[in-house]
Amino acid sequence: KKLAQSLRVTDHPNSQRKPDWRPVPLLGGVAIFLSFWVVVIFLIYNPIFGLERITNSLVAALFSGTIILLIGIADDARPLPAKSRLLFVALAIVFVAVWMTGSLTRITNPWGGYFTLGKIASGALIFFWLMGTTYTVKILDGLDGLATGVAAIGAFIILLLASVTKFYQPNVALVAAVFLAACLGFLVFNFYPAKIFLGESGSMFLGFMLGVLAVISGGKIATALLVMAIPILDLARVAYVRIKRKQSVFTGDREHLHFRLLDAGFNHRQAVLFLYGLAFLFGTTTLFLSSLHKLYALGGLLVLMVIINYLVNRKLSYARKKPFKKWHLILLVIIVVFAMGKKIYDSFWSKATIKIGGQEVRVLVADTPARRFKGWSDQKDMGKYGGMLFVFPTAVRYAMVMRDMRFPLDIVWLDNGKVVDIAPNLPPEPNVPEDKLTVYGARASSTMVLELQAGFRDRTGIKIGDEVRIIKN
Repeated sequence: KKLAQSLRVTDHPNSQRKPDWRPVPLLGGVAIFLSFWVVVIFLIYNPIFGLERITNSLVAALFSGTIILLIGIADDARPLPAKSRLLFVALAIVFVAVWMTGSLTRITNPWGGYFTLGKIASGALIFFWLMGTTYTVKILDGLDGLATGVAAIGAFIILLLASVTKFYQPNVALVAAVFLAACLGFLVFNFYPAKIFLGESGSMFLGFMLGVLAVISGGKIATALLVMAIPILDLARVAYVRIKRKQSVFTGDREHLHFRLLDAGFNHRQAVLFLYGLAFLFGTTTLFLSSLHKLYALGGLLVLMVIINYLVNRKLSYARKKPFKKWHLILLVIIVVFAMGKKIYDSFWSKATIKIGGQEVRVLVADTPARRFKGWSDQKDMGKYGGMLFVFPTAVRYAMVMRDMRFPLDIVWLDNGKVVDIAPNLPPEPNVPEDKLTVYGARASSTMVLELQAGFRDRTGIKIGDEVRIIKN
């Protein structure tokens, strides 16, 4: 802060977009950059939790991030032409996109399987993704604490995802935790009324690093996308409006949603906290939604964005006739959450303990169509569980497939508390189209199907007719 004041690198009041009554120091991004990279560089030289496996990607991010920071500092000191700044940022991101090509070799197909990416496609996707996140967070930096808080929420969600059994990546979780700490430490001084601003250097660096975290965590692009969906959709809307008006897309105005919320009657804190809430709400859904359900969530966000803009436009059109009721937006969010409720509920799993072959096995229970369809798909192992129990409403001869499986299974069909069929040591079938999957049919009707780790039948000697009991739910 003192450095920015001494160099006179400050943000000055502007009647249209920056109504602050006082000059506020910039260069806050330098503090985040230094605090983050000092810790990460120390960890690179003293690796823990497998950090050495992502060191190359971090070094590339350090190089490109430094260039982006310097471009931002130059722009904070003396505004650069928007096109020149865009060109330099793009060149910095080209480097890291080429370097990190091997980090993103496939993306999940929401309807099953994966899309395999070649080097060119991977590099192009990383480039456009990082450009998108860099500029989205940059544009978010219109209200005190908004960009910093949303970046912190994104880092927090990636930290949680990388810490759970299904995606366990302690190295990524560690870097996300450091980034989160840097953001939260700065947010203390950046929240309204801000004592220091991020500046172009900080907002672009935050967006860049959030995008990098999504890539090195195994392509958690949908995760970061849900956190930043509202500002990304808003960016697209504003670009469309400016093009329609035959204005430059780089023109500064008050078209962005955060400014429009202020114009519609929200105070500064209310607008920021409202956007925090949306980012956190939809970001946390990634912890338990499947890829297809994330697509539904994005669709829900698109609908929500359209309705929010409608309400804000209505208020701005009739500002003198009728006061804006903020509870309209709160009610709208509640309605969207309830509309997604079934999809979210289907993503939570019940648990049970089953006694079979003289052993007690803790299992997940797939008792809805969505859970039965998902099964163990895309998971590297069973984690802390010994199997999965599929519960069906009626007794018929159920057929099972190894859709997107990464490990072998024993499948046991059950009816009236007894084993009625067994299919042992079934091989996984990852990335196999639905119509090419091997179908394993039962020889008898059943109401439950139990998937166990491969070799369970051979170890325990279970056979048709053996008793099976659910001893604890």
